[in-house]
Amino acid sequence: MASVRWKFVVAMGLTILVMALVSMAIAVFTVSSLSEEIGERVLEEKVELVKNALDREVEELDKICMDWAYWDDTYEFILNKNKEYIEANLVNETFVDIEVNYIIFVDRQKNVVWAGAYDWKNETPMEIPGELYEFAESVNGEVKGIADFDSPTFIGCEEHPPQ
Repeated sequence: MASVRWKFVVAMGLTILVMALVSMAIAVFTVSSLSEEIGERVLEEKVELVKNALDREVEELDKICMDWAYWDDTYEFILNKNKEYIEANLVNETFVDIEVNYIIFVDRQKNVVWAGAYDWKNETPMEIPGELYEFAESVNGEVKGIADFDSPTFIGCEEHPPQ
């Protein structure tokens, strides 16, 4: 009798052990799968947040460009290249106020009329990368977005309508 009981206890023990192992495997697989899904969702949400933030930056820069492009003084500056405009508007404080490092004015013939660079965060002069000049001279019409130079650069260009 003891051997039948013993066999029954061992069989039940093995059955419970196998069921526990199968349950654990299912649980680990399920948790792992859910964890991956949650991780992917969190990553997608973070990517969307960054995209929205970049879109807001581009839109803000676009507003600034539009403001300056439609300003009669800027239009006159592009035509006449007057020094008074530079002294009044294209000073270091302008870069800091509008939070940009580069300002480039290009005429309709794609000639750079004026270009300036100032690190608005550190408030120090800087050089304009050659590739930014090349880009500015190659633009046709309005452009906005992010250009991938040595470091990502927000681009906003507006064309003043002919008068």
